[in-house]
Amino acid sequence: MSTLQVTLPTGTLRCAGRPGNTRALSEICGIGARRNPKRGFVFVSKVLGKHWPASPSTMAQVQAELAAQIPVPADEMVLFVALAETATGLGHGVFEAFLQRVGSRAMLLQTTRYPLDGAQVLRFEEEHSHATQQFLYLPESPELRAALERVSTVVLVDDEATSGRTFLNLAIALRAVCPRLRTVHPVVLTDFSEGRVQALLSALPGIAEVAPISLWSGTYRFERDPAAVLAPAPVAYAAVTCRRQHVSAYTARLGLVAAIALPDVLVQACNAALDQRPVLVIGTGECMYPAQRLAQALEALGHAVVVQSTTRSPLMQAGAIDDIAMVEDVYGEGIPNYLYNLTRSPNVVRIVVHESRERACVDRLVQQLQAIEVDLVEQRVTTPMQAVA
Repeated sequence: MSTLQVTLPTGTLRCAGRPGNTRALSEICGIGARRNPKRGFVFVSKVLGKHWPASPSTMAQVQAELAAQIPVPADEMVLFVALAETATGLGHGVFEAFLQRVGSRAMLLQTTRYPLDGAQVLRFEEEHSHATQQFLYLPESPELRAALERVSTVVLVDDEATSGRTFLNLAIALRAVCPRLRTVHPVVLTDFSEGRVQALLSALPGIAEVAPISLWSGTYRFERDPAAVLAPAPVAYAAVTCRRQHVSAYTARLGLVAAIALPDVLVQACNAALDQRPVLVIGTGECMYPAQRLAQALEALGHAVVVQSTTRSPLMQAGAIDDIAMVEDVYGEGIPNYLYNLTRSPNVVRIVVHESRERACVDRLVQQLQAIEVDLVEQRVTTPMQAVA
Protein backbone atom coordinates (compact mmCIF):
# COMPACT_ATOMS: atom_id res chain seq x y z
CA MET A 1 0.00 0.00 0.00
CA SER A 2 1.56 3.31 -1.10
CA THR A 3 1.52 6.18 1.39
CA LEU A 4 2.05 9.93 1.21
CA GLN A 5 2.49 12.46 4.01
CA VAL A 6 2.55 16.23 3.49
CA THR A 7 2.95 18.94 6.11
CA LEU A 8 1.10 22.15 5.26
CA PRO A 9 0.69 25.50 7.03
CA THR A 10 -2.79 24.30 8.03
CA GLY A 11 -1.86 20.82 9.27
CA THR A 12 -0.59 17.41 8.19
CA LEU A 13 -2.27 15.23 5.56
CA ARG A 14 -1.62 11.49 5.31
CA CYS A 15 -2.84 9.45 2.35
CA ALA A 16 -2.71 5.71 1.73
CA GLY A 17 -3.60 3.94 -1.50
CA ARG A 18 -5.55 0.72 -1.73
CA PRO A 19 -4.12 -2.42 -3.36
CA GLY A 20 -4.95 -2.57 -7.04
CA ASN A 21 -4.25 1.06 -7.91
CA THR A 22 -2.30 1.18 -11.17
CA ARG A 23 -0.96 4.70 -10.56
CA ALA A 24 0.77 6.36 -7.66
CA LEU A 25 -1.22 9.20 -6.11
CA SER A 26 1.67 11.57 -6.86
CA GLU A 27 1.16 10.93 -10.60
CA ILE A 28 -2.42 12.15 -10.40
CA CYS A 29 -2.26 14.95 -7.86
CA GLY A 30 -0.22 16.93 -5.38
CA ILE A 31 -1.36 18.36 -2.06
CA GLY A 32 -1.96 22.03 -1.32
CA ALA A 33 -3.40 24.18 1.48
CA ARG A 34 -6.58 26.21 1.29
CA ARG A 35 -7.94 29.20 3.15
CA ASN A 36 -11.02 27.34 4.29
CA PRO A 37 -11.80 26.53 7.94
CA LYS A 38 -13.97 23.61 6.78
CA ARG A 39 -11.07 21.93 5.00
CA GLY A 40 -7.47 23.09 5.26
CA PHE A 41 -6.11 21.06 2.35
CA VAL A 42 -6.78 20.54 -1.33
CA PHE A 43 -5.94 17.76 -3.77
CA VAL A 44 -4.19 19.56 -6.66
CA SER A 45 -4.83 17.44 -9.74
CA LYS A 46 -2.05 17.15 -12.31
CA VAL A 47 -4.38 15.81 -15.03
CA LEU A 48 -7.32 18.20 -14.68
CA GLY A 49 -5.96 21.37 -16.30
CA LYS A 50 -7.04 23.61 -13.42
CA HIS A 51 -4.49 24.53 -10.76
CA TRP A 52 -1.59 22.71 -12.44
CA PRO A 53 -0.55 22.94 -16.12
CA ALA A 54 -1.44 19.64 -17.77
CA SER A 55 -0.79 18.01 -21.11
CA PRO A 56 -4.01 18.03 -23.18
CA SER A 57 -3.28 14.59 -24.59
CA THR A 58 -2.81 13.22 -21.06
CA MET A 59 -6.09 14.84 -20.00
CA ALA A 60 -7.90 13.25 -22.95
CA GLN A 61 -6.35 9.86 -22.16
CA VAL A 62 -7.54 10.04 -18.55
CA GLN A 63 -11.04 11.06 -19.65
CA ALA A 64 -11.20 8.15 -22.09
CA GLU A 65 -10.00 5.73 -19.41
CA LEU A 66 -12.77 6.81 -17.05
CA ALA A 67 -15.41 6.71 -19.81
CA ALA A 68 -14.37 3.18 -20.78
CA GLN A 69 -15.44 1.95 -17.34
CA ILE A 70 -19.02 3.23 -17.71
CA PRO A 71 -21.44 0.48 -18.79
CA VAL A 72 -23.57 1.24 -21.84
CA PRO A 73 -27.29 0.69 -21.15
CA ALA A 74 -29.22 -0.75 -24.07
CA ASP A 75 -31.29 1.80 -26.00
CA GLU A 76 -31.31 4.31 -23.17
CA MET A 77 -30.02 7.85 -22.74
CA VAL A 78 -27.38 8.33 -20.06
CA LEU A 79 -27.25 11.65 -18.21
CA PHE A 80 -23.82 13.09 -17.36
CA VAL A 81 -23.48 15.90 -14.81
CA ALA A 82 -20.14 17.72 -14.51
CA LEU A 83 -19.61 19.62 -11.27
CA ALA A 84 -18.47 23.23 -11.24
CA GLU A 85 -16.09 24.74 -10.97
CA THR A 86 -13.25 22.30 -11.00
CA ALA A 87 -14.71 19.35 -12.91
CA THR A 88 -16.59 21.03 -15.77
CA GLY A 89 -13.77 20.17 -18.18
CA LEU A 90 -13.27 16.66 -16.82
CA GLY A 91 -16.97 15.85 -17.02
CA HIS A 92 -17.25 17.27 -20.52
CA GLY A 93 -14.28 15.18 -21.66
CA VAL A 94 -15.67 11.98 -20.10
CA PHE A 95 -19.03 12.67 -21.78
CA GLU A 96 -17.43 13.11 -25.22
CA ALA A 97 -15.28 10.00 -24.76
CA PHE A 98 -18.44 8.06 -23.90
CA LEU A 99 -20.15 9.47 -27.01
CA GLN A 100 -17.29 8.14 -29.12
CA ARG A 101 -18.13 4.67 -27.82
CA VAL A 102 -21.90 4.78 -28.22
CA GLY A 103 -22.46 7.40 -30.95
CA SER A 104 -25.42 9.05 -29.23
CA ARG A 105 -27.87 8.48 -26.36
CA ALA A 106 -26.04 10.70 -23.87
CA MET A 107 -26.78 14.14 -22.45
CA LEU A 108 -24.43 16.46 -20.56
CA LEU A 109 -25.37 19.06 -17.98
CA GLN A 110 -22.90 21.05 -15.93
CA THR A 111 -23.56 22.70 -12.63
CA THR A 112 -22.73 26.38 -12.29
CA ARG A 113 -22.42 29.13 -9.73
CA TYR A 114 -23.99 31.69 -12.07
CA PRO A 115 -27.67 32.73 -12.06
CA LEU A 116 -29.58 32.28 -15.32
CA ASP A 117 -32.90 34.12 -15.24
CA GLY A 118 -35.86 32.24 -16.67
CA ALA A 119 -34.27 28.78 -16.56
CA GLN A 120 -35.66 26.10 -14.26
CA VAL A 121 -33.12 25.40 -11.56
CA LEU A 122 -32.28 22.64 -9.12
CA ARG A 123 -30.31 23.91 -6.13
CA PHE A 124 -27.93 21.85 -4.03
CA GLU A 125 -24.96 22.35 -1.72
CA GLU A 126 -21.26 21.52 -2.05
CA GLU A 127 -20.82 21.57 1.69
CA HIS A 128 -17.02 21.61 2.02
CA SER A 129 -16.44 24.29 -0.63
CA HIS A 130 -15.51 27.93 -0.07
CA ALA A 131 -18.65 28.69 -2.15
CA THR A 132 -21.26 26.11 -1.20
CA GLN A 133 -24.18 27.07 -3.43
CA GLN A 134 -24.49 25.35 -6.80
CA PHE A 135 -27.13 25.54 -9.52
CA LEU A 136 -28.14 22.84 -11.97
CA TYR A 137 -30.33 24.21 -14.76
CA LEU A 138 -32.68 22.04 -16.77
CA PRO A 139 -32.54 22.05 -20.58
CA GLU A 140 -34.90 24.47 -22.26
CA SER A 141 -35.46 22.14 -25.21
CA PRO A 142 -38.77 20.25 -24.78
CA GLU A 143 -37.16 17.16 -26.29
CA LEU A 144 -34.31 17.17 -23.79
CA ARG A 145 -36.68 17.85 -20.89
CA ALA A 146 -38.75 14.84 -21.94
CA ALA A 147 -35.58 12.75 -22.24
CA LEU A 148 -34.65 13.65 -18.66
CA GLU A 149 -37.89 12.11 -17.41
CA ARG A 150 -36.89 8.81 -19.05
CA VAL A 151 -33.33 8.72 -17.71
CA SER A 152 -32.57 5.83 -15.35
CA THR A 153 -28.75 6.06 -15.39
CA VAL A 154 -26.78 9.12 -14.32
CA VAL A 155 -23.02 9.70 -14.30
CA LEU A 156 -21.87 12.30 -11.75
CA VAL A 157 -18.36 13.63 -12.44
CA ASP A 158 -16.13 15.45 -9.96
CA ASP A 159 -12.39 15.63 -9.44
CA GLU A 160 -12.41 13.80 -6.09
CA ALA A 161 -14.70 12.21 -3.54
CA THR A 162 -14.27 12.44 0.24
CA SER A 163 -17.43 12.66 2.35
CA GLY A 164 -19.81 11.86 -0.52
CA ARG A 165 -22.18 14.64 0.55
CA THR A 166 -21.94 16.60 -2.72
CA PHE A 167 -22.91 13.55 -4.77
CA LEU A 168 -25.74 12.79 -2.35
CA ASN A 169 -27.12 16.33 -2.47
CA LEU A 170 -26.96 16.35 -6.27
CA ALA A 171 -28.62 12.95 -6.61
CA ILE A 172 -31.46 14.02 -4.32
CA ALA A 173 -32.01 17.11 -6.47
CA LEU A 174 -31.95 15.06 -9.68
CA ARG A 175 -34.60 12.61 -8.50
CA ALA A 176 -37.16 15.42 -8.74
CA VAL A 177 -36.71 15.57 -12.54
CA CYS A 178 -35.51 12.00 -13.21
CA PRO A 179 -38.27 9.92 -11.58
CA ARG A 180 -36.97 6.69 -13.15
CA LEU A 181 -33.45 7.10 -11.78
CA ARG A 182 -32.11 3.69 -10.72
CA THR A 183 -28.36 3.62 -11.43
CA VAL A 184 -25.70 6.12 -10.36
CA HIS A 185 -22.06 6.11 -11.42
CA PRO A 186 -19.97 8.56 -9.36
CA VAL A 187 -16.84 9.22 -11.48
CA VAL A 188 -13.75 10.84 -9.96
CA LEU A 189 -10.01 10.99 -10.42
CA THR A 190 -9.32 10.16 -6.77
CA ASP A 191 -11.74 8.43 -4.39
CA PHE A 192 -11.04 9.02 -0.70
CA SER A 193 -14.58 8.23 0.42
CA GLU A 194 -13.86 4.74 1.82
CA GLY A 195 -17.23 3.54 0.57
CA ARG A 196 -19.21 6.51 1.88
CA VAL A 197 -20.32 7.59 -1.60
CA GLN A 198 -21.72 4.16 -2.37
CA ALA A 199 -23.40 3.85 1.03
CA LEU A 200 -25.06 7.27 0.92
CA LEU A 201 -26.37 6.91 -2.63
CA SER A 202 -27.49 3.30 -2.15
CA ALA A 203 -29.66 4.42 0.76
CA LEU A 204 -31.76 6.68 -1.48
CA PRO A 205 -35.22 5.27 -2.24
CA GLY A 206 -35.41 3.77 -5.72
CA ILE A 207 -31.65 3.55 -6.32
CA ALA A 208 -30.85 -0.04 -7.28
CA GLU A 209 -27.18 0.24 -8.27
CA VAL A 210 -24.29 2.54 -7.34
CA ALA A 211 -21.02 1.78 -9.12
CA PRO A 212 -18.18 4.23 -8.35
CA ILE A 213 -15.42 4.74 -10.92
CA SER A 214 -12.00 6.27 -10.23
CA LEU A 215 -8.37 6.29 -11.31
CA TRP A 216 -7.15 5.89 -7.72
CA SER A 217 -8.78 5.03 -4.41
CA GLY A 218 -7.53 5.15 -0.86
CA THR A 219 -7.79 6.93 2.46
CA TYR A 220 -6.75 10.25 3.94
CA ARG A 221 -6.40 11.64 7.42
CA PHE A 222 -5.91 15.34 8.12
CA GLU A 223 -4.55 16.58 11.43
CA ARG A 224 -5.32 20.27 11.69
CA ASP A 225 -2.65 22.51 13.16
CA PRO A 226 -4.41 24.35 16.01
CA ALA A 227 -1.83 27.14 15.79
CA ALA A 228 -2.50 27.79 12.10
CA VAL A 229 -3.69 31.31 11.36
CA LEU A 230 -5.78 31.61 8.20
CA ALA A 231 -6.23 34.89 6.40
CA PRO A 232 -9.93 35.63 5.83
CA ALA A 233 -11.24 33.88 2.74
CA PRO A 234 -12.28 36.26 -0.05
CA VAL A 235 -15.90 36.89 -0.94
CA ALA A 236 -17.23 33.88 -2.84
CA TYR A 237 -20.55 35.35 -3.97
CA ALA A 238 -21.59 38.57 -5.64
CA ALA A 239 -24.95 40.32 -5.85
CA VAL A 240 -25.24 40.19 -9.62
CA THR A 241 -28.04 39.77 -12.09
CA CYS A 242 -28.52 37.06 -14.69
CA ARG A 243 -25.41 35.76 -16.44
CA ARG A 244 -27.34 34.19 -19.32
CA GLN A 245 -25.32 36.29 -21.79
CA HIS A 246 -22.33 34.09 -20.99
CA VAL A 247 -24.06 30.83 -21.91
CA SER A 248 -22.20 29.65 -24.99
CA ALA A 249 -22.58 26.69 -27.30
CA TYR A 250 -19.35 25.27 -25.87
CA THR A 251 -20.53 24.68 -22.30
CA ALA A 252 -23.38 22.57 -20.93
CA ARG A 253 -25.22 24.82 -18.50
CA LEU A 254 -28.43 24.22 -20.48
CA GLY A 255 -27.54 20.81 -21.86
CA LEU A 256 -25.60 19.22 -24.72
CA VAL A 257 -26.20 15.96 -26.60
CA ALA A 258 -23.28 16.13 -29.06
CA ALA A 259 -19.57 16.86 -29.03
CA ILE A 260 -18.60 20.49 -29.42
CA ALA A 261 -16.94 21.54 -32.66
CA LEU A 262 -14.27 24.18 -32.16
CA PRO A 263 -14.18 26.23 -35.39
CA ASP A 264 -11.06 25.47 -37.41
CA VAL A 265 -10.68 29.18 -38.14
CA LEU A 266 -9.90 29.75 -34.44
CA VAL A 267 -7.33 26.97 -34.39
CA GLN A 268 -5.64 28.19 -37.55
CA ALA A 269 -5.59 31.81 -36.37
CA CYS A 270 -3.87 30.73 -33.15
CA ASN A 271 -1.46 28.52 -35.05
CA ALA A 272 -0.51 31.41 -37.33
CA ALA A 273 0.34 33.57 -34.31
CA LEU A 274 2.64 30.98 -32.73
CA ASP A 275 6.32 30.27 -33.21
CA GLN A 276 8.62 27.62 -31.77
CA ARG A 277 7.99 28.51 -28.14
CA PRO A 278 5.80 26.34 -25.90
CA VAL A 279 2.17 27.32 -25.45
CA LEU A 280 0.02 27.73 -22.33
CA VAL A 281 -3.71 27.67 -23.08
CA ILE A 282 -5.73 29.20 -20.23
CA GLY A 283 -9.40 28.47 -19.67
CA THR A 284 -11.54 30.84 -17.63
CA GLY A 285 -13.50 29.65 -14.61
CA GLU A 286 -16.13 27.12 -15.65
CA CYS A 287 -15.14 27.45 -19.32
CA MET A 288 -12.46 24.76 -19.25
CA TYR A 289 -13.18 22.16 -21.91
CA PRO A 290 -12.95 24.48 -24.95
CA ALA A 291 -9.45 25.41 -23.75
CA GLN A 292 -8.54 21.73 -23.63
CA ARG A 293 -9.90 21.15 -27.12
CA LEU A 294 -7.92 24.10 -28.50
CA ALA A 295 -4.81 22.82 -26.74
CA GLN A 296 -5.33 19.36 -28.25
CA ALA A 297 -5.69 20.86 -31.73
CA LEU A 298 -2.49 22.89 -31.35
CA GLU A 299 -0.67 19.87 -29.95
CA ALA A 300 -1.74 17.91 -33.03
CA LEU A 301 -0.16 20.64 -35.17
CA GLY A 302 3.18 20.03 -33.47
CA HIS A 303 3.22 22.59 -30.67
CA ALA A 304 4.31 21.81 -27.12
CA VAL A 305 1.17 22.72 -25.17
CA VAL A 306 -0.12 22.66 -21.61
CA VAL A 307 -3.49 23.85 -20.37
CA GLN A 308 -4.87 25.20 -17.11
CA SER A 309 -7.63 27.56 -15.95
CA THR A 310 -8.42 30.52 -13.78
CA THR A 311 -10.35 29.69 -10.63
CA ARG A 312 -12.23 31.21 -7.72
CA SER A 313 -10.74 28.74 -5.27
CA PRO A 314 -8.55 30.57 -2.69
CA LEU A 315 -5.45 28.44 -2.10
CA MET A 316 -2.27 29.13 -0.17
CA GLN A 317 1.29 29.19 -1.49
CA ALA A 318 2.33 25.85 -0.05
CA GLY A 319 2.77 22.24 -1.09
CA ALA A 320 1.83 21.79 -4.74
CA ILE A 321 1.06 25.50 -5.18
CA ASP A 322 4.35 27.18 -6.12
CA ASP A 323 2.98 30.63 -6.86
CA ILE A 324 -0.26 32.62 -6.97
CA ALA A 325 -1.39 35.27 -9.44
CA MET A 326 -4.60 37.17 -8.72
CA VAL A 327 -6.33 37.79 -12.05
CA GLU A 328 -9.41 39.51 -13.44
CA ASP A 329 -12.84 37.92 -13.13
CA VAL A 330 -13.97 37.79 -16.77
CA TYR A 331 -17.60 37.20 -15.76
CA GLY A 332 -17.78 40.67 -14.25
CA GLU A 333 -18.79 39.71 -10.71
CA GLY A 334 -15.70 41.21 -9.12
CA ILE A 335 -14.94 37.99 -7.24
CA PRO A 336 -11.20 37.31 -6.80
CA ASN A 337 -9.88 34.87 -9.39
CA TYR A 338 -6.50 33.16 -9.43
CA LEU A 339 -3.99 31.40 -11.62
CA TYR A 340 -1.67 29.01 -9.83
CA ASN A 341 1.75 27.62 -10.73
CA LEU A 342 2.39 29.96 -13.65
CA THR A 343 6.13 29.64 -13.05
CA ARG A 344 5.84 26.01 -14.17
CA SER A 345 5.25 27.35 -17.70
CA PRO A 346 8.10 29.83 -18.31
CA ASN A 347 8.88 31.51 -21.63
CA VAL A 348 5.61 30.51 -23.22
CA VAL A 349 3.02 32.08 -25.47
CA ARG A 350 -0.22 32.39 -23.52
CA ILE A 351 -3.68 31.98 -25.03
CA VAL A 352 -6.80 32.93 -23.03
CA VAL A 353 -10.04 31.15 -24.01
CA HIS A 354 -13.29 32.72 -22.77
CA GLU A 355 -17.06 32.96 -23.31
CA SER A 356 -17.54 36.35 -21.63
CA ARG A 357 -19.25 39.46 -22.95
CA GLU A 358 -17.72 41.62 -20.22
CA ARG A 359 -15.36 43.38 -22.60
CA ALA A 360 -13.52 45.54 -20.07
CA CYS A 361 -12.88 42.56 -17.79
CA VAL A 362 -11.58 40.42 -20.64
CA ASP A 363 -9.30 43.21 -21.83
CA ARG A 364 -7.78 43.56 -18.38
CA LEU A 365 -7.12 39.82 -18.09
CA VAL A 366 -5.58 39.59 -21.56
CA GLN A 367 -3.41 42.61 -20.90
CA GLN A 368 -2.33 41.31 -17.51
CA LEU A 369 -1.26 37.98 -19.00
CA GLN A 370 0.01 39.46 -22.29
CA ALA A 371 -1.97 36.77 -24.05
CA ILE A 372 -3.60 35.94 -27.33
CA GLU A 373 -7.38 36.12 -26.87
CA VAL A 374 -9.81 33.49 -28.17
CA ASP A 375 -13.36 34.83 -27.94
CA LEU A 376 -15.79 31.91 -28.27
CA VAL A 377 -18.84 34.16 -28.47
CA GLU A 378 -17.58 36.39 -31.28
CA GLN A 379 -15.54 33.54 -32.85
CA ARG A 380 -12.51 35.80 -32.95
CA VAL A 381 -8.79 35.57 -32.20
CA THR A 382 -7.02 38.77 -31.16
CA THR A 383 -3.24 38.83 -31.09
CA PRO A 384 -1.51 41.53 -29.03
CA MET A 385 1.77 43.04 -30.11
CA GLN A 386 3.48 40.93 -27.46
CA ALA A 387 2.00 37.69 -26.17
CA VAL A 388 4.95 36.33 -24.24
CA ALA A 389 5.17 35.36 -20.58
